[in-house]
Amino acid sequence: GGPASGNNEFGQEKDYKSVSATNLKPTYQDEITLGFEQAFSPSLNFGGKVTYRTLRSTIDDWCDDRPIRAWAGRNKVDLSNWGGFNCSNINPGEDVDLLLDFTGKGQKQYTPVHLTAAEVGLPKVERKYTAVDLFVEHPYRNGWYGKLAYTWSRSTGNTEGQTLSDVAQTDVAATQTWDYKELMVGSNGLLPNNRTHQIKAFGFYEFNSEWSVGANLLLQSGRPKSCIGTDLDAEQGLKSPWGADYGGSGYGNSYFGWCDGKAVPRGSLGRMPWEKRLDLSLTYKPQFAKGLVVGLDVYNVTNNQVQLTREEEFDGGDGALQASYNRVRAYAAPRSAKLRIEYHHKF
Repeated sequence: GGPASGNNEFGQEKDYKSVSATNLKPTYQDEITLGFEQAFSPSLNFGGKVTYRTLRSTIDDWCDDRPIRAWAGRNKVDLSNWGGFNCSNINPGEDVDLLLDFTGKGQKQYTPVHLTAAEVGLPKVERKYTAVDLFVEHPYRNGWYGKLAYTWSRSTGNTEGQTLSDVAQTDVAATQTWDYKELMVGSNGLLPNNRTHQIKAFGFYEFNSEWSVGANLLLQSGRPKSCIGTDLDAEQGLKSPWGADYGGSGYGNSYFGWCDGKAVPRGSLGRMPWEKRLDLSLTYKPQFAKGLVVGLDVYNVTNNQVQLTREEEFDGGDGALQASYNRVRAYAAPRSAKLRIEYHHKF
C-alpha cells in the first residue's frame, strides 16, 4: 500500500509561513453577567445571577485544498509541482489569507492566497451558554458553615472548544471538527458539556477546637447523547478530481447527524444518567501539637459508578452498525479514601 501518516506530514517539517493563516485572530468570547447577593441575616445569605456567553472566534486546523485548487484555477496558477496542502490554522467561518509555496522546489517562493468565508465553505462558529445560578449560604457561625447552589444551564452550538470529547480527541486546536465542510453538517445542537441541572451542597461542622467533619454533594444531569456515523455520499464527495482521498483513508464515522443512513440532530438522543457523588471528610487538629492536621477524606462514599460517556460512532466507516456503538467509555471513579497528614508552621 501507499504511505500513511498520522499527522499528514510524512516526517516533513512544517513551513512556518504556511502553518497558519496570516490574518489569524485569537480565540475570544463575549460574556454578560447580572446578579446580586444579599446578607439577609447574620446566619443567612442568598443570591443569584444570570450568565450569557457567546463564542466570537476560535482557532482550529483546516485541511481542505479544494478551495485552494479552485483559486489556482481562477488565477492561472500552475500546480503541477505543488506538494499539496498539509492543513493550516484558521478562524473557521471567516475569510482566510494564506501564504503558499506552489513551486514544489523548496525555494520558498510564496504566493498570497485570499479565500472568502463562502469559498472555504465552513459555517460560522457558534457556542452559546446561558445559565441561571441560585444559592443560599449559612456563613461560618456557631461552629458550622454550609452552602447550597443550583444551576440551570444550556450550552448549544457547533463547537465544544479546542478539543473534541465526542470522540475523545484531545489535540488542542487541531481536531477533525473543521477539517472539511462536510464534517460540519448536522454539528449544531446540544454540546457535550451541557448539564441542564446541577445541584451542589457543601459545608463543615466543628464539634470542638480539635474535631470537625465536612461533606460535599454533587448532583448533575448527564451529557447529551449523539450519534456519529459515515455519510457515504460525503466520503465520495471528498474524493479529489485526480483520484486521491482527502484525509488519507477518509474520515469514516466522523459525521455528526448521520446515523444509520439518516440525519440525527446533535445531542438529540436523550441523556446519560444523572451523576451523584457524595464526599465526606474527618479532620483532627490536636491541641498538644499546634500546626499538625490529620484528616481522612472519602470520595464517592456511595460508590455510585455511574456511566459518564459512551461510544457515539455508529459504524466502522461503512455505514453498517458496529458492535462497539453505545458501549460505555468511562465510568465515575469508584469509592476511594485519602489519609492526610499536614503540618503548618508560621515563621
